[in-house]
Amino acid sequence: MATLTEIIQECVTKEATDLHLKVGKPPILRISNDLIFTGFPPLIQEDLQQYLDEITTPKQREKLENDKELDFSCGFKGLGRFRINVYFQRGTNGIALRRIRGQIPSFEELDLPPVLAKIASLDSGLVLVAGPTSSGKSTTIASMVDYINQTQQVHVITVEDPIEYLFSDK
Repeated sequence: MATLTEIIQECVTKEATDLHLKVGKPPILRISNDLIFTGFPPLIQEDLQQYLDEITTPKQREKLENDKELDFSCGFKGLGRFRINVYFQRGTNGIALRRIRGQIPSFEELDLPPVLAKIASLDSGLVLVAGPTSSGKSTTIASMVDYINQTQQVHVITVEDPIEYLFSDK
């Protein structure tokens, strides 16, 4: 059985955006929107349970048992942070992990319109960022928060679940 760290190392090495773990299949990587099987053997229920035991707290496992779904983020030493969704499907759990960039990209790196800097500089208001899965909503918001953090002397509080990006004092 492959360890979760070995599988995540493969994900990072191959620059995959997502990692899918489900019973009966080898770990699957999403690379450039293509799903690619890894060379690891197919997973069994005990593998997934061991991985869940490694990355969840007893309280999270209780929530998963009750709700049949769990969302959280987790860091893996030397490999980065991941947003994790655990779901229940066809009588067993599955785990989807999405890599979170280590560095928050700037507006320029994301090729975002300059008007976002003006919006991020406003004193009040509500900004909605909407789009389909994997369209960059979380990264856009993180870039805006980082811009505010760099250009203004304000106390920034984010309300998110799960917490994805970690911000530093500037």
